[in-house]
Amino acid sequence: MESEALEKVKMEPAGFWVRVVATIIDGIIMTIVHIPINMVFPTPNHMQYAQFDATTYTNIGINSLFSLLVIFFYYGWFYKNKGATPGKMAMDLKVINTETGQNVSYTRAFFRETVGKFCSMMVFGIGFIMVAFRSDKKALHDLLLNTKVLKKD
Repeated sequence: MESEALEKVKMEPAGFWVRVVATIIDGIIMTIVHIPINMVFPTPNHMQYAQFDATTYTNIGINSLFSLLVIFFYYGWFYKNKGATPGKMAMDLKVINTETGQNVSYTRAFFRETVGKFCSMMVFGIGFIMVAFRSDKKALHDLLLNTKVLKKD
């Protein structure tokens, strides 16, 4: 009975602003997760004035590796198991693989959140802004990695 009710939930493409709010929520969570590692392995606040020594390079490397691992497991686990991150769940959004209609895999989630969003950010963030103007509401990273963000109707 419950599965029939879930099938009747209508989903439509998620718009620009609801996706922005979900991203802000996830950004706050990611910042909180990074605080302990940044306290243990601090990096200079102003890179152009920093004295770069072996410790600085090591800390930057550890922070970078930690960030990549957090992205892989946070986005990968939530997209694969829940269909959405906490920010997207709070906004009633779901991310799907458009090739299968299923939840996104760890690998696709990782590349969507790193390479895909890097590409969307280039040229003044046009890859993100295009969500507001496309009828299918897809960002550049959605097009590149065959994903779609849906909102419960």
